[in-house]
Amino acid sequence: KNLSSNTSKMKLAIAAVILGSAAAFSPSTFGVRQSTTLFNAGGHIGSGGMADTRIVETLQHEDPRKSISAAPSFEEYLKSRDAAAAPAPAPAAAAPAPAAAAPAPAAPAAPSAEGHIGSGGMADTRIVETLQHEDPRKSISAAPSFEEYLKSRGGAPAAAAPAAPAPAAPAAPAAPAAPAAPAAVPSAAAPGSDGFQYGIYDGQKWDHNAKKAVYDQWDPTAPRSTLNFNPFETFGGNSPDASGIYPGENRYKDPIRGDVSYAIMMAEKADIEAMQANPKAGDAPGAPGRKN
Repeated sequence: KNLSSNTSKMKLAIAAVILGSAAAFSPSTFGVRQSTTLFNAGGHIGSGGMADTRIVETLQHEDPRKSISAAPSFEEYLKSRDAAAAPAPAPAAAAPAPAAAAPAPAAPAAPSAEGHIGSGGMADTRIVETLQHEDPRKSISAAPSFEEYLKSRGGAPAAAAPAAPAPAAPAAPAAPAAPAAPAAVPSAAAPGSDGFQYGIYDGQKWDHNAKKAVYDQWDPTAPRSTLNFNPFETFGGNSPDASGIYPGENRYKDPIRGDVSYAIMMAEKADIEAMQANPKAGDAPGAPGRKN
């Protein structure tokens, strides 16, 4: 009995091995998408259940949303477009009045609505013809004449102005104004407690006339001091103050300068050039009364 049972088990094992070997060599269906009857029926319904619009053939479906109607031909499309764009037929013209009766002058007919009323419902002011509308805001009245416009402003146009006289010949350019006459030369101030004495124009206006007064008293052969110096002599590109002291030196004071204009500058320049052309006796580089 045991032998018979073992034989049966062995047969079952052999059969399982044979079936497994056969399955290993059979073609696998994994990864192959099985088609549905609905897809194979016509090939017009996509995976989402909607009609495939890439198919140009018509499709009649029980759901109207999934149906595809036939497209019109190009000729039919052109006919439908021309029919929509064609204007309405114009009304027949009225019969002319009899020639015997002279027509009375009528007010200008209101232009048609097309082209005169803008998209906002207002009259187009670029149209010069008058327009009588039931809404006064949309009416266009006739413009007044130029004479009426001038009268509304306060009277008739003024008479033409008399012709202007011929221009006179241009006058010769005026010579530069000479500097004003110098005032009285002030006296020298007394030395301070430290023994230093400032110039005679210290604390006063230090203009061209004041400098000329100091220049007239200057002696190039005498030692240079706050009372004896050339105010027109520059040192390092700078001019001295009212005491002959240059910027950067001890006791220098910013002077009170005079008025400046182009005419004054030209007159002062001519005056200085005349003094340089006729220097004082002893005015030479290294002289006792010079800075340079």
